[in-house]
Amino acid sequence: TNVVVTLPPLQQHRHRQQQQQQQLTVIGDLHGSLSDLEAVLGLTGEPSPNNLLLFNGDFADRGDHGIEVIVIICALVLAFPGRVYCNRGNHEDVTMSMMYGLSEEIQHKYGATTFPNQLGTLLDEFFKSLPLATVIEKDAMIVHGGPPPP
Repeated sequence: TNVVVTLPPLQQHRHRQQQQQQQLTVIGDLHGSLSDLEAVLGLTGEPSPNNLLLFNGDFADRGDHGIEVIVIICALVLAFPGRVYCNRGNHEDVTMSMMYGLSEEIQHKYGATTFPNQLGTLLDEFFKSLPLATVIEKDAMIVHGGPPPP
């Protein structure tokens, strides 16, 4: 598991006498809000070599669509490799999921034994695979507000 991920250098690209700067949008604290995710993606546009996205933790908990937000973020990472990144926040932790509602959401949607017997373990592995920070060109380090509990 990488604790810190370093993004490749942001570059300037020239296209037909127009200079285009690569941009990185940092998105944080969606907390299971599918409408916020939809709004953010509507504002940022599709990820591309010039339009990078970094989801900076707290994907789920509190909102009604935490599992859907997690799945969409994972799909974006897979569909746009090298263009969509994720950091681990303090809510990317199974204990926090049980305290703040993701486990209840999953049990309500998929059955009482789904979280403890199946999805909880998979989510724990996924959460632990996420870096705690992303470094951008040795100029900035993006971290969430706090690491998950030990």
